Amino acid sequence: MKRFAATLSLLTVLALFHVQMGVGLIALGYRVEALHRQREQLLDLHRVLQYNVLTLRSPAIISGRLKRQAIELVAPQEVEVLQRQETKVPSLSQAVSLRGAAPSKWGRWFENVYRFAASLLEARFRLD
Repeated sequence: MKRFAATLSLLTVLALFHVQMGVGLIALGYRVEALHRQREQLLDLHRVLQYNVLTLRSPAIISGRLKRQAIELVAPQEVEVLQRQETKVPSLSQAVSLRGAAPSKWGRWFENVYRFAASLLEARFRLD
């Protein structure tokens, strides 16, 4: 009786293992099919994107689109170069003297900081 129970349990384990392998194969088959569909979709998208890149690089297609939209391209003309104009920024003491009061100690300190910041900005944005 023990021998029969051992054989029966071994056959049951082997049958369950066989069923599990079949279920695993079916699941892998579904996964492979899904990956094939995804690959085909990506290849289609790749073809569309390649076509778009080629049309964006084609001068003939670009000029045709511009003509349909009535956009005319012309060669650039010689551009006049603008020179920087010197502007004199009044100092704080000049601004205060216009009001009629003499600058205080803090006013002179602020004026020095103002001049320093103006010189930094002028040096940073100099066009020469």
